[in-house]
Amino acid sequence: MGENYENIERLRRVLRDANSIVAFCGSDMVKTSGYADIESDDVFYDIEERYHASTTELYSSRCLNTRPEKFFDFYRNEVIGEQQISAGYYALAELERRGKIRSIITKDVHGIPQKAGCQRVIEPLGNIYKNECPKCKRQYGIEYIRNGDKVPRCESCNTAIRPGIVLPGEMIPNHIMTAMVDAISRADVLLLLGMTEVFYELEKMIQYYKQDKLIYIRKTPMEPNRRVNIFINDSVEAVLPQAII
Repeated sequence: MGENYENIERLRRVLRDANSIVAFCGSDMVKTSGYADIESDDVFYDIEERYHASTTELYSSRCLNTRPEKFFDFYRNEVIGEQQISAGYYALAELERRGKIRSIITKDVHGIPQKAGCQRVIEPLGNIYKNECPKCKRQYGIEYIRNGDKVPRCESCNTAIRPGIVLPGEMIPNHIMTAMVDAISRADVLLLLGMTEVFYELEKMIQYYKQDKLIYIRKTPMEPNRRVNIFINDSVEAVLPQAII
């Protein structure tokens, strides 16, 4: 295992001594749980062939507002789903049970960390299980969206339901940004897990981390980065369970 073995040993010591870990869970962790990354090149052509439109067009507030039937057809088939939970999330849940985790910040919208047993979760992109009427604020669960009419409408005021997610191009709510800044500024360890790309909000967030235990775990190689203290070139589900033994 070589360098990875040594880095996992270092990671094990860091996690053992930590008291306030913040973990960012990226799109690779979502994919290893069986969910497609609908914004990736892997599925771009397949979606365009089946829907005669790109993901960018379909998965947008513009489509939701102007062509809601098309949006919800795509949303039900490509976004909503129940899959497995990868071992990396269970490892985070175990760290949380040990009192090590301050916050888990996830790019996922499927509530995967919570299904694994995590409770201290921040969801900057929202959650498919939390939906509401934008007019009267009545709340709706996922089954109402999944099994409803082509355009699910509020039973109280007949307004189209708004899925509880932040669509590409929309702003992350201020209270969520504040929660992320607060968590990161208080972290003694910052884990970047399965981040295939550093999205803009994460770049802004990292500046608030002032300690020297920034750890990056992902399968794809990365360019040298002076801020990263440990880089492990492997999947999160292969590494993290080993590091908490």
